Amino acid sequence: NGEIGANASNARGVSGRGKGEGSCCYVEASPIHVGEEIVRTYEDYSFGAIRKHFRVRDDFLKQNVNFANVRNLGGKGGSKHVISNDLRFVLKTVNKADHATLERITGDYVRHLTNGSSLLARVYLHFRYNNEDWIAMNNWFPGKEATEYDSVYDIKGCDDDKKIVEKKTLVPVRRNRWFTPPYQWPFFSQTAIDERKIYKEGKIEAKSMSIPLNKKQRQQVLRILDR
Repeated sequence: NGEIGANASNARGVSGRGKGEGSCCYVEASPIHVGEEIVRTYEDYSFGAIRKHFRVRDDFLKQNVNFANVRNLGGKGGSKHVISNDLRFVLKTVNKADHATLERITGDYVRHLTNGSSLLARVYLHFRYNNEDWIAMNNWFPGKEATEYDSVYDIKGCDDDKKIVEKKTLVPVRRNRWFTPPYQWPFFSQTAIDERKIYKEGKIEAKSMSIPLNKKQRQQVLRILDR
């Protein structure tokens, strides 16, 4: 299929042991562009298989990213985010622990995504740029900004569930801990107090909300989760 990038099975890489048991990386012989830059990739033989499975070209980010548009969307670790120019992909920095975990589970993750339906985010590229490790994944709101919706929730099924958009406006992250981003104690100002209240109410709403499904949809979701 001409719409698919280079066949991952033809990729040539150099493997090397990392510090963790069984960790390795493959530096793709064929250059991978992110924006205008050629980047170092990790395990691209494997992530190339995910791109092929979902019919994503290998050059999907070439001239499609502007790192000047980096933003912080309020992730727990203060990750940087960039949305691709075509709004189809999300790029995100990963910390050392997440980077090591992704390297360790890459094989299982690829097999899971390419052998049946899944609700997991589709990581198409794991790479290093500007001395930071990044992943590029699908945007579940392709072609739109999250703020084009009245409400958007980040549902993980844990205490980190939260509301990230309210009335087409991003909900500021205001935790009650000064040592996590955005490094501001919530009671320094009335504005911060009000934002903390909205953030906390959004978390309660996200954690307690129910999503209506008909019988067929429920069975489908349960089958996917059972994988």
